Amino acid sequence: MTAGAGVAIGSADLPLATVLGWSVVMVVLSSVGLILLYLAQALLGERVAPTLERLNAWLLQHGKALTAGVLVVLGVIVTAKAVTG
Repeated sequence: MTAGAGVAIGSADLPLATVLGWSVVMVVLSSVGLILLYLAQALLGERVAPTLERLNAWLLQHGKALTAGVLVVLGVIVTAKAVTG
């Protein structure tokens, strides 16, 4: 999705300032998840550490299943687009 947005922004016939502006918006929106984690750590300090540790453990345990799920969804989307033309 991010690559597609980058290609759309880069290939559009827009002024440089507009392309740069939309590029910044795309980067910020793509980084929201990480930004929220860093803000939580910075603002809440050690109070958020147990929650982040639980999230980390859950991701380590279920990371392969999540990756497989995302790949299946992407495969279904690509297949549906190929079938419908």
